Amino acid sequence: MSDESVNEMQAALALAIDYHNADDVENASRLYMKVLEQEPTNAAALGMSGLLCLQNGQVDAALDFLQSATAADPKEPQHLNHLGAALVQVGQLDDALSALRQSVAINEDYFEAHFNLAIALRAAGDASGAEIAIEKANQLSPKNALILTWRGRLQFEAGRLQEALESLMQATEIDDQSSEALSTLGDVLVEMSDFQMAERCYREALNISPQSTAIQGRLGSCLSHAGKNDAARAEFEAALQSDPNSGQLWNGLALVLSKMGNDEEALEAAKKSVDLNAESVDGQRTLAQLYESQGDTEKAMQATERLQVLIAASKAE
Repeated sequence: MSDESVNEMQAALALAIDYHNADDVENASRLYMKVLEQEPTNAAALGMSGLLCLQNGQVDAALDFLQSATAADPKEPQHLNHLGAALVQVGQLDDALSALRQSVAINEDYFEAHFNLAIALRAAGDASGAEIAIEKANQLSPKNALILTWRGRLQFEAGRLQEALESLMQATEIDDQSSEALSTLGDVLVEMSDFQMAERCYREALNISPQSTAIQGRLGSCLSHAGKNDAARAEFEAALQSDPNSGQLWNGLALVLSKMGNDEEALEAAKKSVDLNAESVDGQRTLAQLYESQGDTEKAMQATERLQVLIAASKAE
């Protein structure tokens, strides 16, 4: 390749990265492909193409690019980090952990890799390892709202509510437009029985992400805990209009209907929940409780036996 061609390729790659940073996906992709047409093993173009695909939900394509990038340049921590993040999304956790551990071994100050390592460890069931990794990420980037949000989530899952509250308050102070931070803060406040503040957090989160049926369902649960069952029912029913195939939403609605004394409707909602997600411990528990409360001993026993199987399977994992 002539010096002129090399210079043109480097200029195209630099321009592609500028487009990428400006969220101009079409032009960034076009120029990355132009570079790869000239040099198919260009690790930078492969890696950035993979990142672009990953950021836009094209995980399979991202994996292809990132695996090629790491093959071309196996010591580049950025490629390994992004590969690890992509592998987490497809559930290949052993490979993800391997890639992410290589990334932080090469560059121990790479906070994004420590963050993704925390996510992977949590997915693999290693809560203590995930907390160590998120603390390292937070140490390296202490004003990062996303890291603080996940730090708070991990603290919440470990039962350390006050620590979680502090982390999530910091996250929302840094980024008051993060629906993830606000809704996770709402989860903590519900656990602390501060339903008024939790409702406020969920509503603010929904203002930012109005299409999130998951947040709307959590708002519904919060309202139910606060005794606002009519409002809770309305939130679940509205969420189900958008996402009628969510077993979790049907289960939430079943619980609210049961509190309201609408036993038949509650049972139908619980059945729908289990039909949609037969592996849900929560859904099966609700179904067993409703059969029991309605005096159907045989079906309650069957549902309870199924519940015990699901609980045992979840513990085995």
